[in-house]
Amino acid sequence: MVRSLKESGQNVVMITGDAPLTGFHVAKQVSIAEKEKPGLLLREVEVEEEGQKKGNGVKGVEGGLSWVEITADEDIRKAIPFHAKTIPSLAKDYTLVVTGKLLN
Repeated sequence: MVRSLKESGQNVVMITGDAPLTGFHVAKQVSIAEKEKPGLLLREVEVEEEGQKKGNGVKGVEGGLSWVEITADEDIRKAIPFHAKTIPSLAKDYTLVVTGKLLN
């Protein structure tokens, strides 16, 4: 079914109540997400204050929303500041994952 929709030119997305990593994994299993594309998760990133990390391990981010690379160990290896205009170009190279909390 998913393949037929994609072949007909439809943009297929998944809405789920699962945790982001679970949803990303399922999307790959049912071919909604391309298996070879890495994932980026949109999340709130806290700013370092006075040289102290605030628990997210991201350096050099101004705070606010950032795309972070999805990894199996949930370690943040890459952070890309969120700008709405970059969504189309990011979507070419990554599967983009957004939680309901950030859609509000």
